[in-house]
Parts: sequence; C-alpha cells; structure tokens
Amino acid sequence: MAKLVKFALLGGIAGVGVAVYRSSQSPNDQSEDLATDAAKTAGAFAASGAVLGLLLDRRSKRKSRKASAITALKAGSFAEAARIARPAVEHALEVARERAKEAADTAKPHLEQAAKQTRKQAKAARKEAGKRAGKARIEAAKRAEHAGKQARKRAEKAADQARKRAEELADHAKERIQDREPILVKVA
Repeated sequence: MAKLVKFALLGGIAGVGVAVYRSSQSPNDQSEDLATDAAKTAGAFAASGAVLGLLLDRRSKRKSRKASAITALKAGSFAEAARIARPAVEHALEVARERAKEAADTAKPHLEQAAKQTRKQAKAARKEAGKRAGKARIEAAKRAEHAGKQARKRAEKAADQARKRAEELADHAKERIQDREPILVKVA
C-alpha cells in the first residue's frame, strides 16, 4: 500500500510539472485554464502512478512470500514453508480439479463414440470369423473325404497285392506238396 501512495503522489507532482511546462510554452497567459489543466493532468498522472504503485506493491508481496518460503526451507522449518505454500498448492489443486473435470466432460462423447464403433467392428469381425470357420469346416470335410478315398484305394491295392501273393504262395505250396518237398515259408 505504501508504494501505491508514493507513486500516486509522484504522479500528481509530475502531472502538475507537465501542466506548468505546457502553459509556459503557450504565448497566452490564462491562469484559469492553467489551474484546470494542471488539475486534470495531475489527476491523470496520479491515477497512473497509483496503478503502477499497486502493481509494484503486489509484485513485491509475491516476491517476499516466495523469499520467506525459501528462507524457511533453508532454515529447516518445513512447517513454516508448508504454511506459506499452502494457499498456492490449494489453488493449484482447485484449478487442476476443474481442468480435469472439463477434460473428462470433453472426452466422454468421444469415448462413447469410440466404444460404439468398436462394438460395431467386433460384431462385423465375429460375423466374418463365423463365415470363414464355416468355409474352413466345409473345406476340411472335403479334404478328409478325399484323403479317405485315397486311403481306401491304397488299402484295396495292398489287399489285392496280398491276395495275389497269397494265391501265388498257395499255388507254390500245392506244387511242393505234390512234389513232396518241404514247404518253406518266407516271412517278409
């Protein structure tokens, strides 16, 4: 508050000085106009000085608060530093809470839209997977049937060969029996 008053007084004095200087530059000698002009100029300069003093006063208070917090921390008084910093921390928390709420409100419609789109895509993927599984089942059945036919043909061919071999052995055995020679069976 002290700087506000000092700068207002300095601004008023400067305003009067400017008004006197301007009147001395003009060739007319009008004392009535000089007084009103000096009052207006002094008021404007005083108001400007008061605003400047207020800003500097607030700035110095902020700096002194920070300096006292740092001094308290250096001295090891954490309780004093916490007491000094508490209003700033509470304000920061309040601002962060408000911004988080705004962000959540902004993000909610986007998340709902994304969830809806994901559900649609999952449904389409499930449908497509069902179609592919049906096609794969049909293809597997065809391949199994083909493999079964091939296996049956091979088994029939092997049975025919075994039958021919058995018949040959039986014919050979008959010839040996007729010749009365001992029968030798070869096991493969």
